[in-house]
Amino acid sequence: MGYIIAAFCFFCAAVNYLATKKWHAPIVFFMSLWGVISLLAALKLFDLYEVSIRTWLLFLLGFVAFLLGCYFAKVLRARPVANRGDRVLFSVRYSVFHVAIVIVVLVYLVYSWDALKLYLQGYGMDEVRLIYYDLQSVNGGASHGALMEIFRQYIVTPFELIVTPLCIVEYMQNNRKRYLLCSVLLVLLNVVATGSRFVIAYYIIQLAIAFVVYKKRIVMSRRMKRFVKLLLALTAAGIVLVTFLRAGTVENIVKKYYRYICGCIPYLDNRLGYIDSLGFFSAGIASFFGFVQPIWFVLQNLGIFGYSARYLQIIDTVLDTQVFVKIGWDTYTNAFVTPIYHLYADLGLIGIILGMMLFGMIAYGAYNGLERRFDVKSVTFYLIIARMLFKSIQFYPLTSVEFALGLVFFGFFFAKQKNSPKGGNGIEENG
Repeated sequence: MGYIIAAFCFFCAAVNYLATKKWHAPIVFFMSLWGVISLLAALKLFDLYEVSIRTWLLFLLGFVAFLLGCYFAKVLRARPVANRGDRVLFSVRYSVFHVAIVIVVLVYLVYSWDALKLYLQGYGMDEVRLIYYDLQSVNGGASHGALMEIFRQYIVTPFELIVTPLCIVEYMQNNRKRYLLCSVLLVLLNVVATGSRFVIAYYIIQLAIAFVVYKKRIVMSRRMKRFVKLLLALTAAGIVLVTFLRAGTVENIVKKYYRYICGCIPYLDNRLGYIDSLGFFSAGIASFFGFVQPIWFVLQNLGIFGYSARYLQIIDTVLDTQVFVKIGWDTYTNAFVTPIYHLYADLGLIGIILGMMLFGMIAYGAYNGLERRFDVKSVTFYLIIARMLFKSIQFYPLTSVEFALGLVFFGFFFAKQKNSPKGGNGIEENG
């Protein structure tokens, strides 16, 4: 069944690529990604466990819903809107942008300094990562306190989500090298502080998409092209280096990459039975936890009302995905549960349909804005959405506070241009 799902994904991606000729289009990118994941899971390398037909059918349902969401977004954005002759464009609020960069750099410097001290004590990157996320204690380790952790989670990570791709766009659009160097610094600090490889993968995807998009729209010098290609090669090498430092041997590297890429499917297969055994739906709390958590946190601390028993139960059961589960004869994984997990926990099959349709509409709406408006805001927003599409390997993106609050803060980084050119096409542009 896995081969059939993989073939379906590749077919949809190929059809859309022939229509758009753009690999970064949401359907091409998302369906190709999940085609690879499904194919690798179906191969069952390293004695990976067989995935049930039921789980594969849930994925198929989710993929179809995503495609329908993209289609609905395409239809809605193609409808003419009366009295909308102006084509609204946006520019960067540099005061907000620069303050956000300073905040992110300073906080990551603090965490990077503490991580360096751990490295000097003999801790590995895997251990530093566990310590960063409070999954492992350390004697004599620095404690940043509750306020610092709240600030990092609710402010710093959403800001980092925005400023990194915005730095890339500023370089591509205005040839401001200091912003590209700043984006590299942000990635390096993140890697040192968290031991993460995925932040490098996000950067490669966003830089590659921005490069392809701008190369077709503006005159790009050969020097800039060579520099971007070199940076892409170096960041790709960086992933291998960090993986080697965490895995140690070539065999472990291959096995780890395989587990990271496709282990999410057998992991979901294992967790579905657990979700069914709970006997209740989380009713939107799991999938939209990125919005729910900060709102409930504020209300609770203002004394308006405390956390309900059911809310705490959902956190302790549905949202606790850090437990390692055996997905093969000698393979364990955690955390990577796919977007299907949270949607299914919220409302079963209906949750998968509605959630994946929403995801498709958001993704295609962002892509439509990029293609039609092509200003700094639309390009940056689609780079964030591309990161969300890739992050779907792990969870439904709006489960994360980083993504949810990033979308909330995003609009504050931009302002409408005073003299927007006339569109003249009667089509409403993304605002």
